[in-house]
Amino acid sequence: MGDLEQVKVENIYNSLFKFEDGKRAKLYPIHKKLQFGNNVNFKGFNDISDWIVTNIKLNKSAKILDAGCGVGYVLLKLCRAYNCNGMGISLSNKEIEAAKANTTEQQLEKQCTFTVKNFDDLNGESFDLIIAIESIKHANNIEHTLKILQQNLKVNGQIIIVEDYLSPSYSNHSLTKAFSYAWNVPIVYTESEFENYCNKAQLFYTKSVVLSSFLPKKNKILCYLKLLLLKASSKFALTTEKQTQLNIYKGALIMDYFYACGIFEYKLKVLQKL
Repeated sequence: MGDLEQVKVENIYNSLFKFEDGKRAKLYPIHKKLQFGNNVNFKGFNDISDWIVTNIKLNKSAKILDAGCGVGYVLLKLCRAYNCNGMGISLSNKEIEAAKANTTEQQLEKQCTFTVKNFDDLNGESFDLIIAIESIKHANNIEHTLKILQQNLKVNGQIIIVEDYLSPSYSNHSLTKAFSYAWNVPIVYTESEFENYCNKAQLFYTKSVVLSSFLPKKNKILCYLKLLLLKASSKFALTTEKQTQLNIYKGALIMDYFYACGIFEYKLKVLQKL
């Protein structure tokens, strides 16, 4: 990821952190909120991390990497559940500061570390599990980033990636480029395209879980009207900070619209290094 792209992603997540600050408890997930209801496969689950704890078995000697860790919510939960060690990385210095504070509050300083770092700057680590929840979309070269992650994964180690995948029939949708620009997503890929990147990185699927049906339902007409209103008001965003905030909101509206129209699909994928 180039310096300019890295700064853009940093600004996005610093702005998101500022937006969330004061709205929630200090420890919260930055990814999508899901509504599992009484679904038999997710009974009693409140979050994606509950699925990981239930379905991925690790011992106390294991080491986890959270690539795009937010304020530490998922990594701290997993390290406590498995009684193992972990490292969280993010480009947002504000998120990392909060994650460190949450680690102290959770009394997990001996098990968890957090640092400002790019995916591609990992060097010689050895993880049993890597998780990337709604973060790998920002990789400037997804194939290269997957290879870096694979190189820092133990043999038979697993990677869990949770992302938005574009339906192939909508590859040329007029809002795809707008979403890409708004959230600094270099490639809005389909599921088959992503699978091809994984194969080239010698990471192989062992499980795929569809999560789209658990997303809160949105009205596509209302989402589109909000997008039109936002477009009309964007000319008044004179500062970089205001433009970043508008881009975040625009990207979120496009995502809501895409899910309401069935253009996006939200999936959890488990991959393994053989």
